Amino acid sequence: MAKQLFTFGMFRSGTTLLARLLDTHEDIVCAADPYRPFYNALRDAVAEDIGVETDPYDPLGDYFADEAQVALFDAVQDATLDRPFERDRTELLSQLVDRAQGHAQFIADSLTEAHVSGETFADIHADLLAEVPEQYGTGEEQWIGTKDTWATEFVPALRRQYPDAKFLLVVRDPRAVCASKYAWETMYPWLFLARQWRKIAMLTHRYTALADHDDAHLVRYEDLVQHPERTVEGICDFLDVPVDEAVLNPANFTDGRGEQWLQNTSHDGEEQKAEFNTDSVDKWRQTLDETVVEYVERLCFAEMSLLGYDPVHADGLGFPDEMVLSPPTESFEDLAAWIQPYYEDRTDTDVVTQMSVETTRHRLLACSDDVRDSVADSVVRSHFIDDQLYDACRAALPSQSDR
Repeated sequence: MAKQLFTFGMFRSGTTLLARLLDTHEDIVCAADPYRPFYNALRDAVAEDIGVETDPYDPLGDYFADEAQVALFDAVQDATLDRPFERDRTELLSQLVDRAQGHAQFIADSLTEAHVSGETFADIHADLLAEVPEQYGTGEEQWIGTKDTWATEFVPALRRQYPDAKFLLVVRDPRAVCASKYAWETMYPWLFLARQWRKIAMLTHRYTALADHDDAHLVRYEDLVQHPERTVEGICDFLDVPVDEAVLNPANFTDGRGEQWLQNTSHDGEEQKAEFNTDSVDKWRQTLDETVVEYVERLCFAEMSLLGYDPVHADGLGFPDEMVLSPPTESFEDLAAWIQPYYEDRTDTDVVTQMSVETTRHRLLACSDDVRDSVADSVVRSHFIDDQLYDACRAALPSQSDR
Protein backbone atom coordinates (compact mmCIF):
# COMPACT_ATOMS: atom_id res chain seq x y z
CA MET A 1 0.00 0.00 0.00
CA ALA A 2 1.29 3.46 -0.88
CA LYS A 3 2.44 5.76 1.92
CA GLN A 4 2.03 9.51 2.21
CA LEU A 5 4.73 12.05 1.35
CA PHE A 6 4.32 15.74 2.17
CA THR A 7 6.61 18.49 0.90
CA PHE A 8 6.49 21.91 2.54
CA GLY A 9 8.45 25.14 2.27
CA MET A 10 8.22 28.84 1.50
CA PHE A 11 7.20 30.05 -1.93
CA ARG A 12 10.01 30.93 -4.35
CA SER A 13 12.16 28.29 -2.62
CA GLY A 14 12.28 25.57 -5.27
CA THR A 15 9.38 23.59 -3.86
CA THR A 16 7.76 23.25 -7.28
CA LEU A 17 11.04 22.08 -8.81
CA LEU A 18 11.23 19.38 -6.13
CA ALA A 19 7.58 18.41 -6.62
CA ARG A 20 8.08 17.99 -10.38
CA LEU A 21 11.24 15.97 -9.73
CA LEU A 22 9.42 13.69 -7.29
CA ASP A 23 6.52 13.17 -9.66
CA THR A 24 8.96 12.03 -12.34
CA HIS A 25 10.20 9.16 -10.14
CA GLU A 26 8.54 5.87 -11.09
CA ASP A 27 7.78 5.10 -7.43
CA ILE A 28 6.33 8.50 -6.51
CA VAL A 29 3.31 10.52 -7.59
CA CYS A 30 3.25 14.12 -6.40
CA ALA A 31 0.87 17.03 -7.03
CA ALA A 32 2.08 20.62 -6.62
CA ASP A 33 0.07 23.13 -4.58
CA PRO A 34 -3.35 21.50 -4.59
CA TYR A 35 -4.57 21.65 -1.00
CA ARG A 36 -3.23 24.56 1.06
CA PRO A 37 -6.76 25.91 1.78
CA PHE A 38 -7.43 22.68 3.66
CA TYR A 39 -4.74 23.63 6.15
CA ASN A 40 -6.09 27.18 6.42
CA ALA A 41 -9.50 25.71 7.26
CA LEU A 42 -7.93 23.50 9.93
CA ARG A 43 -6.16 26.54 11.39
CA ASP A 44 -9.48 28.42 11.45
CA ALA A 45 -11.19 25.59 13.33
CA VAL A 46 -8.34 25.34 15.85
CA ALA A 47 -8.33 29.12 16.35
CA GLU A 48 -12.07 29.06 17.02
CA ASP A 49 -11.52 26.41 19.69
CA ILE A 50 -9.21 28.67 21.69
CA GLY A 51 -10.96 31.97 21.00
CA VAL A 52 -8.38 33.47 18.64
CA GLU A 53 -10.04 35.53 15.94
CA THR A 54 -9.20 34.80 12.30
CA ASP A 55 -10.98 35.62 9.09
CA PRO A 56 -11.74 32.47 7.08
CA TYR A 57 -8.81 31.39 4.93
CA ASP A 58 -6.60 34.25 6.08
CA PRO A 59 -2.91 33.66 5.28
CA LEU A 60 -1.07 31.58 7.86
CA GLY A 61 0.74 33.92 10.24
CA ASP A 62 4.29 33.90 11.57
CA TYR A 63 3.12 33.66 15.23
CA PHE A 64 5.72 36.31 16.11
CA ALA A 65 5.70 38.65 19.15
CA ASP A 66 2.04 38.03 20.00
CA GLU A 67 1.06 35.73 22.86
CA ALA A 68 -2.35 34.97 21.32
CA GLN A 69 -0.60 33.86 18.14
CA VAL A 70 1.82 31.73 20.15
CA ALA A 71 -1.21 30.07 21.75
CA LEU A 72 -2.57 29.46 18.26
CA PHE A 73 0.75 27.93 17.21
CA ASP A 74 0.60 25.59 20.21
CA ALA A 75 -2.94 24.60 19.29
CA VAL A 76 -1.90 23.90 15.70
CA GLN A 77 0.95 21.72 16.99
CA ASP A 78 -1.53 19.76 19.11
CA ALA A 79 -4.20 19.56 16.40
CA THR A 80 -5.58 16.35 14.97
CA LEU A 81 -7.37 15.79 11.70
CA ASP A 82 -9.72 13.46 13.53
CA ARG A 83 -12.20 16.22 14.37
CA PRO A 84 -15.62 17.04 12.93
CA PHE A 85 -15.66 19.30 9.89
CA GLU A 86 -18.23 21.96 10.74
CA ARG A 87 -17.30 24.67 8.26
CA ASP A 88 -18.74 25.86 4.96
CA ARG A 89 -18.05 23.00 2.54
CA THR A 90 -18.94 25.02 -0.54
CA GLU A 91 -16.39 27.65 0.44
CA LEU A 92 -13.70 25.03 1.04
CA LEU A 93 -14.35 23.49 -2.38
CA SER A 94 -14.17 26.92 -4.03
CA GLN A 95 -10.91 27.71 -2.25
CA LEU A 96 -9.39 24.36 -3.22
CA VAL A 97 -10.33 24.70 -6.88
CA ASP A 98 -8.98 28.27 -7.04
CA ARG A 99 -5.71 27.20 -5.42
CA ALA A 100 -5.18 24.18 -7.67
CA GLN A 101 -5.82 26.14 -10.88
CA GLY A 102 -2.63 26.27 -12.88
CA HIS A 103 -0.66 24.21 -10.35
CA ALA A 104 -2.55 20.92 -10.31
CA GLN A 105 -5.01 21.57 -13.12
CA PHE A 106 -6.25 17.99 -13.41
CA ILE A 107 -7.18 18.07 -9.71
CA ALA A 108 -8.82 21.48 -10.04
CA ASP A 109 -10.94 20.08 -12.87
CA SER A 110 -11.89 16.93 -10.97
CA LEU A 111 -12.84 18.25 -7.52
CA THR A 112 -16.54 18.04 -6.67
CA GLU A 113 -18.72 18.32 -3.60
CA ALA A 114 -18.05 14.63 -2.96
CA HIS A 115 -14.42 15.44 -2.10
CA VAL A 116 -15.47 17.70 0.80
CA SER A 117 -18.43 15.66 2.06
CA GLY A 118 -16.60 13.67 4.74
CA GLU A 119 -17.65 13.99 8.38
CA THR A 120 -14.16 14.87 9.66
CA PHE A 121 -11.10 16.75 8.47
CA ALA A 122 -9.41 13.33 8.23
CA ASP A 123 -12.14 12.00 5.94
CA ILE A 124 -11.88 15.01 3.65
CA HIS A 125 -8.08 14.90 3.58
CA ALA A 126 -8.12 11.19 2.68
CA ASP A 127 -10.51 11.89 -0.20
CA LEU A 128 -8.31 14.73 -1.44
CA LEU A 129 -5.15 12.64 -1.26
CA ALA A 130 -6.82 9.82 -3.19
CA GLU A 131 -7.30 12.22 -6.09
CA VAL A 132 -3.52 12.63 -6.57
CA PRO A 133 -2.80 9.14 -7.97
CA GLU A 134 -6.18 9.20 -9.70
CA GLN A 135 -5.15 12.23 -11.75
CA TYR A 136 -1.37 11.92 -11.97
CA GLY A 137 -0.36 8.38 -11.10
CA THR A 138 -0.44 4.83 -12.36
CA GLY A 139 -1.62 3.17 -9.16
CA GLU A 140 1.74 1.41 -8.80
CA GLU A 141 3.61 4.11 -6.85
CA GLN A 142 4.98 3.54 -3.35
CA TRP A 143 4.47 7.17 -2.29
CA ILE A 144 1.52 9.51 -2.78
CA GLY A 145 2.75 13.06 -2.39
CA THR A 146 1.59 16.65 -2.26
CA LYS A 147 3.57 19.87 -2.13
CA ASP A 148 2.04 22.91 -0.48
CA THR A 149 3.80 26.16 0.37
CA TRP A 150 3.48 28.13 3.63
CA ALA A 151 2.05 25.20 5.65
CA THR A 152 5.10 23.65 7.35
CA GLU A 153 3.52 23.96 10.81
CA PHE A 154 1.06 21.15 10.04
CA VAL A 155 3.72 18.42 10.13
CA PRO A 156 2.70 17.23 13.64
CA ALA A 157 -0.99 16.94 12.72
CA LEU A 158 -0.14 14.91 9.63
CA ARG A 159 2.22 12.72 11.65
CA ARG A 160 -0.65 11.79 13.93
CA GLN A 161 -2.96 11.00 11.04
CA TYR A 162 -0.40 9.10 8.93
CA PRO A 163 2.16 7.36 11.17
CA ASP A 164 4.14 6.07 8.17
CA ALA A 165 4.22 9.40 6.34
CA LYS A 166 7.43 11.23 5.52
CA PHE A 167 8.17 14.91 5.03
CA LEU A 168 10.52 16.81 2.76
CA LEU A 169 11.09 20.31 4.13
CA VAL A 170 12.60 22.83 1.72
CA VAL A 171 14.58 25.97 2.55
CA ARG A 172 16.32 28.53 0.38
CA ASP A 173 18.61 31.48 1.12
CA PRO A 174 16.25 34.25 2.35
CA ARG A 175 18.03 36.83 0.17
CA ALA A 176 17.27 34.72 -2.89
CA VAL A 177 13.63 34.33 -1.84
CA CYS A 178 13.32 38.11 -1.46
CA ALA A 179 15.10 38.78 -4.76
CA SER A 180 12.93 36.26 -6.57
CA LYS A 181 9.78 37.95 -5.33
CA TYR A 182 11.18 41.47 -5.85
CA ALA A 183 11.73 40.74 -9.53
CA TRP A 184 8.00 40.22 -10.04
CA GLU A 185 5.84 43.23 -10.84
CA THR A 186 4.21 43.00 -7.40
CA MET A 187 6.06 42.85 -4.10
CA TYR A 188 5.69 41.76 -0.50
CA PRO A 189 6.99 43.75 2.51
CA TRP A 190 10.57 42.86 3.38
CA LEU A 191 9.72 42.33 7.04
CA PHE A 192 6.82 40.04 6.13
CA LEU A 193 9.09 37.93 3.92
CA ALA A 194 11.84 37.76 6.54
CA ARG A 195 9.50 36.74 9.33
CA GLN A 196 7.77 34.11 7.24
CA TRP A 197 11.17 32.77 6.18
CA ARG A 198 12.31 32.67 9.81
CA LYS A 199 9.21 30.77 10.86
CA ILE A 200 9.62 28.15 8.16
CA ALA A 201 13.39 27.88 8.71
CA MET A 202 12.95 27.40 12.45
CA LEU A 203 10.15 24.88 12.10
CA THR A 204 12.21 22.96 9.56
CA HIS A 205 15.03 22.80 12.11
CA ARG A 206 12.56 21.79 14.81
CA TYR A 207 11.05 18.95 12.77
CA THR A 208 14.40 17.65 11.54
CA ALA A 209 17.40 18.36 13.78
CA LEU A 210 15.52 18.75 17.07
CA ALA A 211 12.89 16.03 16.58
CA ASP A 212 12.73 12.57 18.09
CA HIS A 213 11.31 11.38 14.75
CA ASP A 214 13.33 10.40 11.69
CA ASP A 215 10.50 11.08 9.26
CA ALA A 216 11.51 14.58 8.10
CA HIS A 217 14.34 15.42 5.71
CA LEU A 218 15.83 18.86 5.01
CA VAL A 219 16.33 19.84 1.37
CA ARG A 220 18.22 23.07 0.63
CA TYR A 221 17.40 24.59 -2.75
CA GLU A 222 21.04 25.41 -3.36
CA ASP A 223 22.05 21.77 -2.85
CA LEU A 224 19.29 20.59 -5.17
CA VAL A 225 20.31 22.73 -8.15
CA GLN A 226 24.09 22.68 -7.63
CA HIS A 227 24.48 19.04 -6.57
CA PRO A 228 21.37 17.27 -7.89
CA GLU A 229 22.86 13.76 -7.95
CA ARG A 230 23.95 13.86 -4.32
CA THR A 231 20.73 15.53 -3.19
CA VAL A 232 18.53 13.06 -5.07
CA GLU A 233 20.48 10.16 -3.62
CA GLY A 234 19.80 11.51 -0.14
CA ILE A 235 16.09 11.88 -0.85
CA CYS A 236 15.80 8.40 -2.37
CA ASP A 237 17.66 6.88 0.56
CA PHE A 238 15.29 8.70 2.92
CA LEU A 239 12.28 7.29 1.06
CA ASP A 240 13.86 3.86 0.59
CA VAL A 241 13.43 3.90 -3.18
CA PRO A 242 16.09 3.42 -5.85
CA VAL A 243 17.47 6.41 -7.70
CA ASP A 244 15.49 6.88 -10.91
CA GLU A 245 17.84 8.43 -13.47
CA ALA A 246 14.89 10.21 -15.10
CA VAL A 247 14.66 12.65 -12.19
CA LEU A 248 18.16 13.95 -12.86
CA ASN A 249 17.06 15.45 -16.17
CA PRO A 250 14.56 18.33 -15.72
CA ALA A 251 13.61 17.97 -19.40
CA ASN A 252 11.59 14.95 -18.21
CA PHE A 253 9.50 16.95 -15.74
CA THR A 254 5.82 17.64 -16.45
CA ASP A 255 3.48 20.25 -15.03
CA GLY A 256 -0.04 20.10 -13.63
CA ARG A 257 -1.47 19.83 -17.15
CA GLY A 258 0.82 16.96 -18.14
CA GLU A 259 2.96 19.19 -20.36
CA GLN A 260 6.71 19.71 -20.17
CA TRP A 261 7.59 21.77 -17.12
CA LEU A 262 10.19 24.53 -17.33
CA GLN A 263 11.69 25.97 -14.17
CA ASN A 264 10.18 29.43 -13.89
CA THR A 265 12.23 32.54 -13.23
CA SER A 266 11.20 35.95 -12.02
CA HIS A 267 14.38 37.68 -13.21
CA ASP A 268 14.40 39.80 -16.35
CA GLY A 269 16.50 38.44 -19.18
CA GLU A 270 16.34 34.85 -17.99
CA GLU A 271 14.51 32.25 -20.02
CA GLN A 272 12.61 29.34 -18.59
CA LYS A 273 14.89 26.32 -18.61
CA ALA A 274 14.59 22.55 -18.77
CA GLU A 275 17.63 22.19 -16.54
CA PHE A 276 18.76 22.81 -12.98
CA ASN A 277 19.19 26.59 -12.87
CA THR A 278 22.40 27.22 -10.94
CA ASP A 279 22.35 30.90 -11.94
CA SER A 280 19.44 31.40 -9.55
CA VAL A 281 21.54 30.71 -6.46
CA ASP A 282 23.37 34.06 -6.34
CA LYS A 283 21.12 36.21 -8.50
CA TRP A 284 20.16 38.20 -5.42
CA ARG A 285 23.60 39.84 -5.49
CA GLN A 286 22.65 41.68 -8.68
CA THR A 287 18.93 42.09 -7.95
CA LEU A 288 18.72 43.51 -4.43
CA ASP A 289 19.99 46.84 -3.17
CA GLU A 290 22.87 46.46 -0.71
CA THR A 291 20.81 48.06 2.07
CA VAL A 292 18.00 45.56 1.56
CA VAL A 293 20.48 42.67 1.61
CA GLU A 294 21.89 43.85 4.93
CA TYR A 295 18.38 44.37 6.31
CA VAL A 296 17.31 40.83 5.41
CA GLU A 297 20.57 39.41 6.76
CA ARG A 298 20.10 41.16 10.10
CA LEU A 299 16.46 40.13 10.37
CA CYS A 300 17.39 36.50 9.66
CA PHE A 301 20.91 36.50 11.11
CA ALA A 302 20.61 33.65 13.62
CA GLU A 303 18.46 31.42 11.43
CA MET A 304 20.80 31.90 8.48
CA SER A 305 23.64 30.72 10.70
CA LEU A 306 21.53 27.77 11.81
CA LEU A 307 21.02 26.64 8.20
CA GLY A 308 24.45 27.48 6.82
CA TYR A 309 23.84 30.76 4.95
CA ASP A 310 26.64 33.29 5.39
CA PRO A 311 25.93 37.04 5.53
CA VAL A 312 27.90 39.39 3.29
CA HIS A 313 26.98 42.77 4.81
CA ALA A 314 25.69 42.10 8.34
CA ASP A 315 28.72 41.72 10.59
CA GLY A 316 26.87 40.62 13.70
CA LEU A 317 23.77 41.11 15.80
CA GLY A 318 22.06 44.46 16.16
CA PHE A 319 20.70 47.09 13.79
CA PRO A 320 22.24 50.43 12.79
CA ASP A 321 20.19 53.40 13.97
CA GLU A 322 19.07 54.29 10.46
CA MET A 323 17.77 50.76 9.96
CA VAL A 324 15.71 50.92 13.14
CA LEU A 325 14.37 54.44 12.60
CA SER A 326 13.97 54.30 8.81
CA PRO A 327 14.06 50.68 7.63
CA PRO A 328 13.84 49.76 3.94
CA THR A 329 10.20 49.70 2.87
CA GLU A 330 8.20 49.33 -0.31
CA SER A 331 5.34 51.50 -1.52
CA PHE A 332 1.83 50.30 -0.79
CA GLU A 333 0.92 50.57 -4.47
CA ASP A 334 3.64 48.06 -5.41
CA LEU A 335 2.40 45.37 -3.02
CA ALA A 336 0.63 42.29 -4.33
CA ALA A 337 -3.11 42.85 -4.42
CA TRP A 338 -3.92 40.06 -1.96
CA ILE A 339 -1.64 41.46 0.73
CA GLN A 340 -2.65 45.12 0.44
CA PRO A 341 -5.70 44.81 2.73
CA TYR A 342 -3.40 43.70 5.55
CA TYR A 343 -1.18 46.78 5.14
CA GLU A 344 -3.56 49.57 4.11
CA ASP A 345 -3.55 51.09 7.62
CA ARG A 346 0.21 50.81 8.11
CA THR A 347 1.89 54.01 9.32
CA ASP A 348 5.54 55.04 9.59
CA THR A 349 5.21 54.67 13.35
CA ASP A 350 4.01 51.09 12.92
CA VAL A 351 7.09 50.28 10.86
CA VAL A 352 9.47 51.72 13.46
CA THR A 353 7.60 50.02 16.30
CA GLN A 354 8.09 46.66 14.60
CA MET A 355 11.81 47.38 14.42
CA SER A 356 11.90 47.90 18.17
CA VAL A 357 10.51 44.38 18.48
CA GLU A 358 13.23 43.08 16.16
CA THR A 359 15.84 44.88 18.27
CA THR A 360 14.52 43.12 21.36
CA ARG A 361 14.89 39.82 19.55
CA HIS A 362 18.56 40.55 18.91
CA ARG A 363 19.06 41.55 22.55
CA LEU A 364 17.66 38.17 23.54
CA LEU A 365 20.14 36.48 21.23
CA ALA A 366 23.11 38.48 22.50
CA CYS A 367 22.39 38.50 26.25
CA SER A 368 24.46 36.62 28.78
CA ASP A 369 23.41 33.21 30.05
CA ASP A 370 22.48 34.76 33.41
CA VAL A 371 20.15 37.23 31.74
CA ARG A 372 18.78 34.51 29.51
CA ASP A 373 17.80 32.49 32.59
CA SER A 374 15.93 35.49 34.02
CA VAL A 375 13.80 36.15 30.95
CA ALA A 376 10.16 35.04 31.16
CA ASP A 377 9.41 31.96 29.07
CA SER A 378 6.54 33.79 27.40
CA VAL A 379 8.93 36.47 26.12
CA VAL A 380 11.32 33.88 24.70
CA ARG A 381 8.54 31.90 23.07
CA SER A 382 6.88 34.92 21.48
CA HIS A 383 10.15 35.76 19.75
CA PHE A 384 11.48 32.25 18.96
CA ILE A 385 8.47 29.87 19.01
CA ASP A 386 10.04 27.66 21.70
CA ASP A 387 12.99 27.44 24.09
CA GLN A 388 14.82 24.78 22.10
CA LEU A 389 14.81 26.88 18.96
CA TYR A 390 15.95 29.93 20.91
CA ASP A 391 18.89 28.01 22.35
CA ALA A 392 19.69 26.54 18.92
CA CYS A 393 19.79 30.02 17.40
CA ARG A 394 22.06 31.29 20.17
CA ALA A 395 24.38 28.32 19.74
CA ALA A 396 24.55 28.85 15.98
CA LEU A 397 25.78 32.43 16.22
CA PRO A 398 29.41 32.84 15.07
CA SER A 399 30.33 34.72 18.23
CA GLN A 400 28.64 32.31 20.63
CA SER A 401 31.93 30.68 21.65
CA ASP A 402 33.23 34.09 22.75
CA ARG A 403 30.32 34.84 25.06
